[in-house]
Amino acid sequence: MFSIIAISVAEAFKTLRNNILHTLLSTLGILIGVGALVSILALGDGMERFGREQIKSSTDLDRMMVVSKTSTEVDGVVIPRDSFLYISPKSLDSLNALFGQSGIVVMTYDFRDFVTLDTARRGAYCVAATPGFIESKNIVQFGRAITQEDINRRDSVVVINHALATRLKSHLTPDQLIGQMIHVKNMQLKIVGVLEQKPEENPALAYPISLQAEADYKKEPPVLSISAHKAEELLQMKTAMEAWLNRNFSNVKENFEVFTRESYLKELSKGIGVFKAVMGLIVGISIIVGGIGIMNVLLMSVTERTREIGIRKAIGAKRKFIALQFLAEALAISLLGTLLGTLLGLLICAIASPIISNQLNTKFTAMIGTSSALTITFVAIIIGVVFGVFPAMKAARLSPIEAMRHEN
Repeated sequence: MFSIIAISVAEAFKTLRNNILHTLLSTLGILIGVGALVSILALGDGMERFGREQIKSSTDLDRMMVVSKTSTEVDGVVIPRDSFLYISPKSLDSLNALFGQSGIVVMTYDFRDFVTLDTARRGAYCVAATPGFIESKNIVQFGRAITQEDINRRDSVVVINHALATRLKSHLTPDQLIGQMIHVKNMQLKIVGVLEQKPEENPALAYPISLQAEADYKKEPPVLSISAHKAEELLQMKTAMEAWLNRNFSNVKENFEVFTRESYLKELSKGIGVFKAVMGLIVGISIIVGGIGIMNVLLMSVTERTREIGIRKAIGAKRKFIALQFLAEALAISLLGTLLGTLLGLLICAIASPIISNQLNTKFTAMIGTSSALTITFVAIIIGVVFGVFPAMKAARLSPIEAMRHEN
């Protein structure tokens, strides 16, 4: 069977090569359609990525917070609880296994205290955190960030922000503080990184959460934050988080709260869905026009090659072989048009990207994702098969005697 298909495809390309004008006319429609498809998908993927970057940088729509309930409201009065349940850092491996592919898991325990370096004593916001805390919110200017190895080894290291660096030793530049030792509570920590300066920031530092004493969590619980790579997937992640809590704790609703901006997330998902649906409709019309062009040219080819088909049938060619040949031609035209259309679409994107960036006064890049590339390939195959079926069946059903009598 595969040898028959290979022979049909080879014969199809030979026929197309011998009829250059027909081939060009056939590919023109699919070329334009696929060019539109590539450019729209690339611009759409670029817009989606640009939107996600804006969401991550300016909102918390992609973030889920899980906090322990440390108080109870009775008759409108908030009463602190003597004890409460909390998610321990020991659960981080389980949470990373569950959400590591779809988001960034961050656990923090924060407080305010004095920070001492030699004789300098300054107040600061202190955060015991996992590596994702710095990766998701800050950029390290000098040195390095906290790593998972620091967490596992319980290394006494710390990353400070630019505001704290300038206050601890005013005669030293921030990069000169790398390797210096500071004191926080009863801990002596080595500075391994200084964060990039931000406007109007307060002095702050972050160190591995594994250094925090378990007894501290019984006074003030740590906070779990999960940032999704795709904001519209956060609702599914919330369901998975609630299921995880139910597996590991009792009376979850009474002891934990899971916060998300659900209404905004639903609107975001709906907006992205509508955009893709509208773009798909526009592209669909272009592709259908290209497919009709393929069908029309193949029907003309059937008419011109009626005597040839009749002769082939007369010497023993079966219907399925005749049909397979025309289907192979349709598929070959579709793939050729797809290749040329892809190049056209990429050219359009290369021209459109700088124009959009200039108009928006920001960096915008059209891109083709894996799913979009697979979509283009799938569409090419489907168009070739669907619009090649009718001409192929017409050719296969021709009567050998009538076909041989046909005058071109």
